[in-house]
Amino acid sequence: MTRTNSCNFLVDFTGTKHWETLVRKDEETSFCRLTGFVHGVTGSRQADGLRFLVYGPRADIVFASIQKGSRCYVMSHVQVRTDTRNNVYTEFVIEDIQYISGCDLEAGEAVRRKLVEAGILKPSPHDPEYQKQEEKDSNYDPQQI
Repeated sequence: MTRTNSCNFLVDFTGTKHWETLVRKDEETSFCRLTGFVHGVTGSRQADGLRFLVYGPRADIVFASIQKGSRCYVMSHVQVRTDTRNNVYTEFVIEDIQYISGCDLEAGEAVRRKLVEAGILKPSPHDPEYQKQEEKDSNYDPQQI
């Protein structure tokens, strides 16, 4: 992640979300677009209608987890894009997200587990499969070679 294009926000998502599969370089990838706002503070107004994008397996998890009223801490970078009608969009591409409140964590976890079972993601250290592998690896005895 570049330090010259790094944006961090505490975002309240408004519930407008879109998911689809994109084809890039002959490969399919998940894509999710969400809208939200950032509260204002002294000297700065509230920012409404911000567009947040997520690509890849994270898009599947985020789409399942976020619902109207979800609050998250988002680490992202900004991109400016022009569509085929010459509309210009400023969007924030989510690189990492921390769920704070109002999120459906169970739905996101179910999607993550499906992605692990499909071999798309590696298991988390909290997953039983990972812990079994660690136990097996920790039984290594160099004298038995």
